[in-house]
Amino acid sequence: MLRRVLPAVVVVLVVTTAGCAYVPESETAEVDYRGTIEYANGTFHMDGEVYTYPGTHPPSNYSDVRVTLYDANQSVIRSVPLGSMSIRGQAPKTRSVNITTSTRPQYVVIESPDFWPDSALAVTAYTWNDALDKYSIYYIETPDQKFNSK
Repeated sequence: MLRRVLPAVVVVLVVTTAGCAYVPESETAEVDYRGTIEYANGTFHMDGEVYTYPGTHPPSNYSDVRVTLYDANQSVIRSVPLGSMSIRGQAPKTRSVNITTSTRPQYVVIESPDFWPDSALAVTAYTWNDALDKYSIYYIETPDQKFNSK
């Protein structure tokens, strides 16, 4: 009886776990954005939320989180404060953002003075892509990558 049942159990286990793989959670935490970001008809518009993704990162708090719009010369067009955010901390992990301006930013950067000492953090940023006529995403892990969208 055991000889007939054992192959059936093996087949069931192989079929039910086919294609499954263990993917460990990333150690790198992220500060990300979900929503719309567009420039059309002479108007830039960003509407969505900035959020933190913890990975395996320990609790962290980030003060003075903001979305900053920069022109091609890396000069500030506008900076919108979002407040404090956290990863597994007391501050909110998401913040709503709604920005409209008639100037098209070259760079859209989520910033905080507390991000950069954190070596295990990737922050989402966007740059205007003329060839695609839309914004392209890139990630900042150190302050010198702020305008390095390559």
